Amino acid sequence: MHQSKRFPPRKARLIYVTDIQFSTVSEINFFKSVRTPYEFNEIKNKFKKNDDSPHHLIQKTHLTSLEREFISIKKLFFPRWDKENLWGVSGSLGTGSGHICPDGHCGFENRTIHILTAEEDHQWMLVHLICHAVTENNHRIHWQERMKSAELQARQSSMIRLADALKEDLNRYLNLGEVTAKEVEQKSFETAIDLPESSPEIWLEVVSSSYEMTGTELTRKFPAAPSRGFRKAMKYLQSRNDRQLSFL
Repeated sequence: MHQSKRFPPRKARLIYVTDIQFSTVSEINFFKSVRTPYEFNEIKNKFKKNDDSPHHLIQKTHLTSLEREFISIKKLFFPRWDKENLWGVSGSLGTGSGHICPDGHCGFENRTIHILTAEEDHQWMLVHLICHAVTENNHRIHWQERMKSAELQARQSSMIRLADALKEDLNRYLNLGEVTAKEVEQKSFETAIDLPESSPEIWLEVVSSSYEMTGTELTRKFPAAPSRGFRKAMKYLQSRNDRQLSFL
């Protein structure tokens, strides 16, 4: 009788989490089903806290590079933030309330940092968005001060490339000049083209964040420019789709 060859189990990575104790296989399987290892709202509703043992090792077979960067950035730059590990990270654009930047989204409602940059830009974008999570939903003084602090810490830690990227990112908001309606219209057009699956509400938040404003502030100053840009983009996208269909 032929016996199948048995292979040793794959060695799992270990992650420290707080305030949650898993003691059965079903609980660990439930943990693995969560989209990222830091979204614990559903888990906390399912399992009890264990205040006597604040740290437990939980098995997870794989971490993405973005998740590893998220852990590293939290530990180095924001050690007092999110101690209960309620926030997660995602490589796609989120929905709901929060701060939307051209390259990411700080989702306050679902406690998720959404990163849209290339992998080499993950670090500075994570710092940028977590600075929103710990300060405010704009690029004003409190956010700027937290970014300056992160840049200084990066230089002291010999993370020169990250420090330079943070300084360049911050300077974009410090050196904003007078914005014109034509510039807003063009920015609105380009944003809609870059994010064709998103809604006009999302486009407006992305455009307004580029000018260090909220969507309401931008439309108050330029009532017609954003919508003109969006309409042009939608006509362009529809025309492009029609051309593609004509070749089928």
